[in-house]
Amino acid sequence: MAHTPDHARRLIRELEPRLPHAAELVLDRPKYWDPRFVELFFEYTEELIFRNPKAALHVALVARRLAHAMPEGETMEERLAGRERLVKGHGLVGSAYRAAGRLDDAERTYESALRLCERPRVSPACRAELDLRVAILRAFQKKFDQGLRHARRAEKVFGAANDSEWLGRVLATQGVIYVTANRFPEAVSVLGRALGNYRLIGRFEFSSTLNLALAVSETDDSEGLKKALVQLRRARKLAGPRRSVHKSVFYWIEGRIFVRCGSTERAERSYRK
Repeated sequence: MAHTPDHARRLIRELEPRLPHAAELVLDRPKYWDPRFVELFFEYTEELIFRNPKAALHVALVARRLAHAMPEGETMEERLAGRERLVKGHGLVGSAYRAAGRLDDAERTYESALRLCERPRVSPACRAELDLRVAILRAFQKKFDQGLRHARRAEKVFGAANDSEWLGRVLATQGVIYVTANRFPEAVSVLGRALGNYRLIGRFEFSSTLNLALAVSETDDSEGLKKALVQLRRARKLAGPRRSVHKSVFYWIEGRIFVRCGSTERAERSYRK
């Protein structure tokens, strides 16, 4: 019998202090072989990829092994869910490789995930989620048009389903591509829509806020520059109290904005931070 959501959350809370170093525990103990727990473990891994890429690859590889270790299930619906867990497990590993700068490994992992999507077919949403992962990889590979095609394909799927959560993530992904391609006016437009029209949470709100501030700092819009400073303060709060690479980027962008505004002393303070 599957765990209740509350029990699955309790298991992840108990395990979290031992992560990432003791991730293999989820492979050794049957109490973790549960669909609801796996979903939460995948979400933990997603956040770790964003906040600590160095530690995340090991956990992502364990997450994929956990997806393989899960019982296959008796009904067609359970078997489909199992296949989608495998696709997502590969997706996590691909994202971890990408975050670690191992783009060729990420490419091969995503190719394996795409093959899993073919026979029997997974749900359009599962494939669309994978498309968004591939879109980010294409941005890092400087294949921007390909990345946008993947993102737009996902947008059609989530738009047809009227899934506002994932539509916001699609726009956040497009914003990453535009910023990476130095297409700043388009980045400002799409990220403004993402933050203004959708409820982004966690890493999506954090990265969208950061990317919007960076994009605005490259424009000549004085009002936009002021708004970007507000967005940066909001992003710093999301980053938490500790120093981090993310916070260093915030101060760097803030310094750029102050230079554009002619406030060199404030820019100097930001760059020192």
